[in-house]
Amino acid sequence: MNRVIETEGASTEEAIEKALKDIGESRKDVGIEILSENEGETGVKVKLAIRDRRASRGVDFLRDVLREMKIEAAVNPTEEEDHTLINIEGEGLGPLIGRRGQTLDALQFLLNTVANKGAFHRKHIILDVEKYRVRKKKSLEELARKMMEKATATGKAVTLRPMTAYERKIIHTIAHDYPDTETMSDGEEPYRRVTIYPKREKVK
Repeated sequence: MNRVIETEGASTEEAIEKALKDIGESRKDVGIEILSENEGETGVKVKLAIRDRRASRGVDFLRDVLREMKIEAAVNPTEEEDHTLINIEGEGLGPLIGRRGQTLDALQFLLNTVANKGAFHRKHIILDVEKYRVRKKKSLEELARKMMEKATATGKAVTLRPMTAYERKIIHTIAHDYPDTETMSDGEEPYRRVTIYPKREKVK
């Protein structure tokens, strides 16, 4: 969402320069609307809309990272309703994902820190590489359904491998579709796991 500020001056240029100084932005980063032009009389009133540059800052940051790693890839941002999705596309991008997506998660954390620096309202940016997160989510959903059905059929708890917070959330979400099972996370990071319990077998 753009931030808007209104100000007045004796001339159009004075009003604009005053507003830019107050908000610490350059002219290229704002949209300018003249609200009234009464130079020399009641003054000129202007409205400046500061463009949301978080996505562009994020893209610039990622391009710098790719340049340092000597990786050629495209960085494509997409604005969603409640977040920005940035997908990196190219070849040989495995190092950006890392084991179980750990490098990707770390890079996403840094990306959000850089992009949201100085912002009034934090906007979440999701980073993906060759749609790895999409494929991972689908795989985890399939695993969750399979294990929910196994726990229900056998009447025994099923403990999954250690997962990240993002992965565990996917498992817990799928559990909502299985009223005869419940899920619980236990253990310390990075070895925290999800256990699926048939409701009658759930540990008290």
